[in-house]
Amino acid sequence: MKKLIYTSLLLLAACGGGADNAKEEAIGPLAEHYYGNWNLGDVYLVVSKDSLTLYSYSESAYCYEAEVSEIISSTLNSVETYDPYIDEVEKQKFEYDADNDHLILNIDGDSFPLSRYEISSFDLANACDRELGVERIQAELTFDYLPTRFLINREALKAGVQEIEYGIEFDINFNGKTDPSDIVVQVMHYKGQKDYPENFLARIYQLGGSVWQYSQLEHSEQFGRMSADSWSVSAVHVDNVITFDFDVTTHPLLALITPETPVRAFAKINYPSPHIDELTHEEDGPWNWQSDYHEDSLPDNGYLIPNQHNDMVDPIGDLTSGESRWADITSLTLTFQ
Repeated sequence: MKKLIYTSLLLLAACGGGADNAKEEAIGPLAEHYYGNWNLGDVYLVVSKDSLTLYSYSESAYCYEAEVSEIISSTLNSVETYDPYIDEVEKQKFEYDADNDHLILNIDGDSFPLSRYEISSFDLANACDRELGVERIQAELTFDYLPTRFLINREALKAGVQEIEYGIEFDINFNGKTDPSDIVVQVMHYKGQKDYPENFLARIYQLGGSVWQYSQLEHSEQFGRMSADSWSVSAVHVDNVITFDFDVTTHPLLALITPETPVRAFAKINYPSPHIDELTHEEDGPWNWQSDYHEDSLPDNGYLIPNQHNDMVDPIGDLTSGESRWADITSLTLTFQ
């Protein structure tokens, strides 16, 4: 990643050459003022506790590329990273300009000042084809049971509270952790999202599928999530199966997916103070539940590697929370085209 950062930055900034002082470095972890989203020109760097993520614009292909790495060790002002795509370990030194709130990258004696930016301030939808052998992905997420429609914007919930979420997370940097180098494809609805009325019966296709990326919070180990209208994907619901279908160039991180990319599936239902009358024709519903919150994941912990697991299955009734069959994942099938 260092070589890619250096090449990109040389095209954008004047080099302030300076000797690389071999000072003894303070013990880590990395100082929190480095955490966040940084940029210089068309180079965007996301620094988190566990990873570095680089987005850069290709002037020749007119699209964005992503590079990811895992942070395997750190000092107060440097990180040692591992890039799983080129099997390479590198060390990157940082400095912090507190007066201007700049991240100073020190690469081979040259210094580059990066400014903070809002991760929503640029459009990553036009992603480069990385030619890793995958152009489209179809993901079938199967459940013990799914209703034909979901009651959303329920009176029992406050605005902004997540009601339903069905998703698949890809561990793009292969580090076995959720971090801003990873990407999620999902159907999700939180109360107040879009213009639906209260207590509205919605189908999956109305809610739609979308890509969500993790956004690093400034001066913090925590991160959030964000999406954009241009990151929409197909989500079709038939019987007890939700099928996602998407082109990997929808987002630069998706373009790094191969059959070796670790993956996990998850489902979450938040359903306190149930409305029952609208759903009594369903085989399962809140009249059978004792819990307000229901959650399941496949696998129960960690991730699976698709080309090492012909059958990615999960036993019925092993939810991590609650008892709703609507959240009880039974299998995940990925088709790479």
